[in-house]
Amino acid sequence: MMEFSKFQKNWKSAIAENFFFRIVILMLLAIIAIGSVILQSDPIVVLAPPEIKDKMRIERQSASPEYYREMAVFFSILAGNLSPQNAAFNVEALLKYVHPSVFAEVKNVLMGQVVGVIKNQVTQAYYPDRAEVNGSTVLVSGMLSRKVANSTPVVERLDYQMRINIRDYKAYLEEFTAIYPDRKGVAAESIEDKVRKEFNQFTKPKEESP
Repeated sequence: MMEFSKFQKNWKSAIAENFFFRIVILMLLAIIAIGSVILQSDPIVVLAPPEIKDKMRIERQSASPEYYREMAVFFSILAGNLSPQNAAFNVEALLKYVHPSVFAEVKNVLMGQVVGVIKNQVTQAYYPDRAEVNGSTVLVSGMLSRKVANSTPVVERLDYQMRINIRDYKAYLEEFTAIYPDRKGVAAESIEDKVRKEFNQFTKPKEESP
């Protein structure tokens, strides 16, 4: 009788343990199944540009309007605020976001701009006050104050129009155009043309006298 009671007790214990392990196995299978679904889908990453104002979203090939806006403002500040002390640093920072298809050309042009800023003692400050987002194109508007050496600063409105491409969660500049609305009769010019025109005299090799 005692042996039977002991056997019955052990049997019930074995059944309970078996049930418990079945539950654990089912939970593990469920976790594995959920994990495989998550890994197969494209993740959505929440990031914040240098200035955090609103929550924004960036995916593998696209982003929320807030992200485009803040990145565009960031790019305009890098390009618009230059001095002999920070020109090289700002240009290097901006080049990290230039699209590979135009990187070599833009790098040569912007490095020429650094030379011009340093040699001519150009100091300029850009104050963006508005940014309009239209898909991946952003128009940043603001005021530019520029001074050459010890001359009187010249203040005028400057707009930067840019197209930003999202590739593998990173923002790249595909187009970057400087527009001067107050200059009547002056068409919009790309940043490359603007730099070549304004600083060409400082990047040309000096001609030797005969």
